[in-house]
Amino acid sequence: MKKTGRRTISASTLMETLVAGVLFMTVFLITMRAATSIMSVPNAGDLLEMERGFSLCLKEYLNENHGHEKHEYKYDWGTISICETQYSENIRSVDMTADMNGGQTVTYTVLIPADESQAL
Repeated sequence: MKKTGRRTISASTLMETLVAGVLFMTVFLITMRAATSIMSVPNAGDLLEMERGFSLCLKEYLNENHGHEKHEYKYDWGTISICETQYSENIRSVDMTADMNGGQTVTYTVLIPADESQAL
């Protein structure tokens, strides 16, 4: 004859599961709150305009062939500053910095071979 019985869970196992679940949810909520606070941007459309501005300013800057002087382009959302330095014998380094009105700053460095500056 088989004994049929009920399996029971001890109270300590159930309590450990509940405590672990509460701790996991607490850490998850803190992380999500911190992530949304860090990543909040006043106007996400300005970031898209800034990325577009980088492309347009780089093309305009290289077509005008300014040399090593610093140039600034003003937009409604902020300014883009472009400065060029010589990286090596045949490579130019173009540093582009966007300063947004909300206080965010984004910097890109683009390395351009000397013979490809007009191709962009």
